[in-house]
Amino acid sequence: MDIAYKDYPKIIKNAKLNGYGAEPKYTITAAQSGLTSDKADEIAAYLRKLGMTVVKKQEV
Repeated sequence: MDIAYKDYPKIIKNAKLNGYGAEPKYTITAAQSGLTSDKADEIAAYLRKLGMTVVKKQEV
């Protein structure tokens, strides 16, 4: 007996529906008192290497 069926989970994933294929977006906010400008720049460079976007807070 031959049975035919559609692999709906695979079809949905390949079509990038229901959240599949969407890049996860995260927002991380971090602050540390007493952090030197040089150390902050070092951390920012490391995060950029990981593909993260770094936004420098403007002092008021």
